[in-house]
Amino acid sequence: MFKKLHNNQGFTLIELFTAMIILAITGAALYFMVESGLTIMHEQEHRRIAFELAQKRMSAFKFLSDYHDPGHGRDVFRVGTTEGTEVIDADIGDYDDPDETALTAEYTVEVERSSYGDYVIVSVEYRWRELSGAEYNILLKDIYPYKY
Repeated sequence: MFKKLHNNQGFTLIELFTAMIILAITGAALYFMVESGLTIMHEQEHRRIAFELAQKRMSAFKFLSDYHDPGHGRDVFRVGTTEGTEVIDADIGDYDDPDETALTAEYTVEVERSSYGDYVIVSVEYRWRELSGAEYNILLKDIYPYKY
């Protein structure tokens, strides 16, 4: 009986199938882990780009606030809302669909007078949907001194 347990002729078919199943599960788990990591990295890059675009728009209002001369009577701050789209990533999209080659974000810039004196409240918001289906939103809001 002990002779049969110490047989060194090779693997049994059950041992081979068990090893193949373990390797397949491990390989699939590693594949999905790497794939989700790449998706997270791409989405983080898009959030960074959108944040920089929002900061760029906000810095234009900071410039206008710093160099505004109220004696000329010109309103360089236009009270109201401006909307548009801007490209976040030009090389994204499904290669099977030629119409989907860029990831774009919708932006809204809202300028309003403050009720607390000579100030302007500026809001810059970017919204977009990633290819994974996740929706993102970046909102920057600031108050600038401004005499009309």
